[in-house]
Amino acid sequence: MRPTPPPGLKLPEYVVPRLGDRVGNVVDHGFGEGQLSLGWWNDELADLVKDGLPDVRVGVDPNENGSAKLTRGELFTLAKTLDSDANDASVLFFLCHVFLWGSGMRPRNNRSRLRSFTGSDVTGRIGLLREAALAAREGERREAYSMLIRPGRAAIPYLGPAFYTKYLYFVSAEVSTNPCYILDARVAESLYDRGRGWSDISRTPARRGQGWNFSFNWYTDTYVGYCELLDRWALAASEQIGVPVAADEIERVLFDGPAPTTSTS
Repeated sequence: MRPTPPPGLKLPEYVVPRLGDRVGNVVDHGFGEGQLSLGWWNDELADLVKDGLPDVRVGVDPNENGSAKLTRGELFTLAKTLDSDANDASVLFFLCHVFLWGSGMRPRNNRSRLRSFTGSDVTGRIGLLREAALAAREGERREAYSMLIRPGRAAIPYLGPAFYTKYLYFVSAEVSTNPCYILDARVAESLYDRGRGWSDISRTPARRGQGWNFSFNWYTDTYVGYCELLDRWALAASEQIGVPVAADEIERVLFDGPAPTTSTS
């Protein structure tokens, strides 16, 4: 049976006090130039043009509006420029900014991700992203997610759920009534909560020491169940605190996790 959230799973108590300000906590969540490896990215992008990568560059101001930070809001705006007729360079430009936002100062594995969009496969793979974006915007979470997953691997090499759920989130977050949400290892670990929360969420034993690794190619049922869980939690939290709460606010708090405990000894 594919893992899905337990019906009675409750929103962790530490999340609620941090909700109710989507602009501050979500829309403005981003990184300045000093927090991103812009030099690495643009050197790599320039070098891969010879191998067929569309010629794009990245920065903190992709919409050319004077932004000093690459924020979720900037990516929401950039996503709205993509449509079914967007050319390959435009889709890749957006995707690379999603990679940049999601990677910060750690370009680990991104060279391999970029190389997945070189050579003869580039048009087909970007076309797949374009189709998945259309499904996500139409609120078809199951269809959008399942387009990008294969048993034991991603449909596009090195583009796993931690990144392609970011892609689906940004293309759907402000244009769909049934958007996709980010599910990465840190969010999954907070949901698991040492077995006190979503106790059967997919995971693997950690390679070193005890514990679990939550980097996982989640089943489509698991991902759709996660999105539905956040929707339910957002409605419940809105009633509890008396102001509208968006589901991506909850995702952001789950990503950050509970505040560190301080020792009194």
